[in-house]
Amino acid sequence: EQLAAGESSSASSEPLFCSLPIRMVGFCFALHSSCFDLVANRGDLHRGSLANRAIRDALPDAFARACKASDEVAERALSFLGDPVADPFWRTARDGILEQLSNVACIQTVGGGFRRPDQVLIRGSGALRRVYELFTAKLV
Repeated sequence: EQLAAGESSSASSEPLFCSLPIRMVGFCFALHSSCFDLVANRGDLHRGSLANRAIRDALPDAFARACKASDEVAERALSFLGDPVADPFWRTARDGILEQLSNVACIQTVGGGFRRPDQVLIRGSGALRRVYELFTAKLV
């Protein structure tokens, strides 16, 4: 194919974009919404936006549904939450997810299975640790 006069053969392909990451908020999973309202420089969410608050507030239920739909997600649920979220805007979502996880088998037991938080004792310090040291895992 020949180029017409004035055309350049140096044109290169460009990537297709749907949306770009905004910033890290502390979760170990991606959250995507084409409905987020951004600040003018597009580097952060608009915190006062009702749309952004609605998306944030819907996150705990969506996360719980994902856990109920997939044992693999449920078993990794706590690791997906990461460390406590420092950003107050997202802290309420994390707290809501933790509340929803009370009905999800997301705690791995000594035997390797997974149970709901209300079905297990967490080893740690104090009396529970002493009980665990005294009795076998099957008894505790």
